[in-house]
Amino acid sequence: MKARRKNDINQVVRLLNTINGQLIGINTTMNNDLNNLSSVISNDNSNLNANVVNAISSLNASLSNRVTTSTNTVISNMNNRSQSNCTVQQFNQSQGFSIPCGTSSTIIQQRASTPPERVFIIASSSQLVTAPCQAILAVTLQDGTIIERELPPRRPPSFFQEVIFLELDNYASVSIRCESSVQPPPVGAVCNGFVEVREFVCICCSDNEGA
Repeated sequence: MKARRKNDINQVVRLLNTINGQLIGINTTMNNDLNNLSSVISNDNSNLNANVVNAISSLNASLSNRVTTSTNTVISNMNNRSQSNCTVQQFNQSQGFSIPCGTSSTIIQQRASTPPERVFIIASSSQLVTAPCQAILAVTLQDGTIIERELPPRRPPSFFQEVIFLELDNYASVSIRCESSVQPPPVGAVCNGFVEVREFVCICCSDNEGA
């Protein structure tokens, strides 16, 4: 039984290492954008340059800590279960969106029959800061609680697409609300971007099941 549990935990580690690799890819892209921004700043402005360097270091530390904490939490939870045979399945959903200004739409719904152990939600808006409408991410949890995050617009001078990252225990659906800065909303204006959800579901059975 111990050998099986060790093997199951190794499977979790491999899956979470996959998340780690994907997050590192996002991290690298964001670092490159910040480094490009740093390179166009005047060398005379040492304070601003220092702030950019500190932002890059903080971003590295934040993503690294999130991955480490999530890995430890999931492994600990599974290690404390009484069932001997456990597997973890990953369900990925991604969806681009184009939402008319002044409206909202559900983009992704939770699809796993078993509640997830951990959920990672990644979202980004392609709107420019000068656009008349901006996107709001709204995540509805299983208990009806709604978590909202503004999806940052692309700003000069780099205009890079900032990614919002949420780590949750569960969710029911993900929606986008396209808010207008003027009323009525401009005709034909939309909010564009993408949403990706990664669900990690633990499926456990006892040795006697199916016997």
